[in-house]
Amino acid sequence: VLMDVARAGDRLVAVGERGFALLSDDNGKTWRAVGTPVTRTLTGVAFNDDKLGVAVGHGGMLARTEDGGATWTEVPLDEAAGESLLGVAALGDGKFAAYGAFGFYFDSMDGGKTWARRIVMSEEFDRHISQVVPVGGVLWLLGESGALARSDDGGATFVEVPSPYAGSFFGMTVAQD
Repeated sequence: VLMDVARAGDRLVAVGERGFALLSDDNGKTWRAVGTPVTRTLTGVAFNDDKLGVAVGHGGMLARTEDGGATWTEVPLDEAAGESLLGVAALGDGKFAAYGAFGFYFDSMDGGKTWARRIVMSEEFDRHISQVVPVGGVLWLLGESGALARSDDGGATFVEVPSPYAGSFFGMTVAQD
């Protein structure tokens, strides 16, 4: 099962079960499998450019690549306490945000080498975060139980946005306009 796919320059990189990554250099016509140092399901992958990428997954797994997904290095993330990371967003200039179960949100300013936990809205926030989407300098955070927030400072702080919908948000589409 593949969980996510991202573009690394002209390459497609897909991640999924058992920590495997699949690479395609011909827009998905053919694929080759590469292993990563993790064995848990990888749920998200993002690239800052054609080389620098991060993949996240179950059990707080996190791996990074500097060669477009050809090789991966595991990055320990003890603060995730073994909980699932559900996704990762590339924020440019070597910055990433990883997020997931029970309100866990981490950011990296050094290309995924080190990570710092950030509090989302409050210490009590414990809803699963399903997506973080950068849009024109603003980060939008979506999650379960109607969780919707925005950050105007790159994820250092988030402010809750009132939502008339109490169900779970699983994704967001950004229109061109």
